[in-house]
Amino acid sequence: MKKTIFAAVAAVGMLASAASAATFKVEVWDILGNATVNNLTAAEAFGPPVAADAIYATADINFGVGNIDNGSGWNIGTPDMTVQTFLNGNDGTGASLVSGSSGLTIERTLMRITGSALFEMGTDYAILSDDGYDLTIGGFNTRKENRQAPGGLISGGTAEFFTFGQTTGVYDIELLWFEGQDTQVQLVFVEADGTNIAPVPLPAAGFLMIGALGGMFAMKRRKKA
Repeated sequence: MKKTIFAAVAAVGMLASAASAATFKVEVWDILGNATVNNLTAAEAFGPPVAADAIYATADINFGVGNIDNGSGWNIGTPDMTVQTFLNGNDGTGASLVSGSSGLTIERTLMRITGSALFEMGTDYAILSDDGYDLTIGGFNTRKENRQAPGGLISGGTAEFFTFGQTTGVYDIELLWFEGQDTQVQLVFVEADGTNIAPVPLPAAGFLMIGALGGMFAMKRRKKA
């Protein structure tokens, strides 16, 4: 079923002339000063409505360098890794600077990730984060306020898991995240088995995508009947 839905989304994306390349938008704010930031509320004071210090485009939300299974690694490094390196993740690719400073380091930053993605009802998803985050997706909200250690999907890892309870479809997401101290750093939002969540392009005629998805579901129901 998932392959069928993705095929519908991909087909509409190619047919719609106004569709742009699918990416997530990542806004980055440098948290000024050298004091440790202990919670998301404190970090948010440096963010909107203040203009972002840099804006990136990414193909997934799989940031940082470490072991996604057991949560080991994920060190900031010496000197601190750059925001570009953090966003590139384990595979070292996938992030491009859209505007702003290219020289920011990841220590003590606030990020806001926005975009649209396909989510399936009943599918399990995971958030691995060092430090805190606030995720809103399709009316579902979860907030992890304070500093925490990196998470892992298995082997004693501490990822936050949740099951998507809304109707299958394309939803807007907003993910706020902060890094408060120069030790470890991580932000991964994936399916529970580690599959990346891919951004979905939003064509100007968005109703075409909705219609295509509805048509695919109707065809599946007819085949089962």
